[in-house]
Amino acid sequence: MTEARQTLPHQTQRIFLTDSGPETDIMFNRGFNPLAFNAFTLLNSPQGRRSLKTYFSAHMELAAEYGTGYILDTLTYRAQREYARRLCMSLGEVRDANLEAVDFAVALRDQYNSDMLPVLVNGVIGPCCEGLAPGEGVTANEAEAYHHEQIGWLAGAGVDFVTAANFTCASEAIGLVRATQRLGIESTISFILRPDGRLPSGQTLEHAIDEVDARTGAAPMHFLINCAHPTHVTQALSAGDWIDRLRGFRCNASSPGRNALRDCGDDCCDTPDAFAQQCDRLLDRLPRANVLGGCCGSGLLHMEALASRLVATARRHLTCSA
Repeated sequence: MTEARQTLPHQTQRIFLTDSGPETDIMFNRGFNPLAFNAFTLLNSPQGRRSLKTYFSAHMELAAEYGTGYILDTLTYRAQREYARRLCMSLGEVRDANLEAVDFAVALRDQYNSDMLPVLVNGVIGPCCEGLAPGEGVTANEAEAYHHEQIGWLAGAGVDFVTAANFTCASEAIGLVRATQRLGIESTISFILRPDGRLPSGQTLEHAIDEVDARTGAAPMHFLINCAHPTHVTQALSAGDWIDRLRGFRCNASSPGRNALRDCGDDCCDTPDAFAQQCDRLLDRLPRANVLGGCCGSGLLHMEALASRLVATARRHLTCSA
């Protein structure tokens, strides 16, 4: 962990911007084709490192322009045991990939971090049950044992907190949170949604958040939604105290999702203005939201439109809800 502990998103009313989804950006906008969608493999080449630095720097400069904080993700979404096997890598090589990804993020953080632009390094962890059919997810105990390994690597390398991204079920989220509790590092859970607003497991977002909180002592800093179109997110939101635990979103600009981008490209993506307008509607339902970003199908132009339209609105909502 960092020597001087940063103020985390749940401890402040400051807005934090994120990037717009590096994996889809580097594939569809920058001409790279990382093995098995593993962005961390690009750190092995000078060209890949330069492209990634350009990508993240542009997003941090946008955050500086709008006076927000910035959450800098590590490229570790799939840098875990399961993908070591798929990439024919040893476990030691995957561990080293996590350390290299954190070093890359920390170097960027140190270049931009200031009182005016606080930059947090976020250790990103993907689900171990990605791609499984609904109902085939892991148990909480299995998830705790599995994720403890990567969380330990990331925590030891110096991330400020970890985020479970694209998680599909409450049980795996519970296991990951318990692992972070054992290792003494803060966590955020970011669920993915189906077009009907439910998790792939079939559970409602409200019930999933309530279950994770009930079984972990409300240990996560907060919850997010990612890799879901704004219209899908809208269907997930219902009135109740639980909504205060939902502190942001990283939405898709592509309604069909990531896989459709391979076939239709920009033709299935919202324009930056339309994307920002749809995200803006979410803020009326999420008064505590202070983490704003993009995912599949979005890019820097989408983030510019989002920042232009949402940052001031989010600040007003946070002031009113204080």
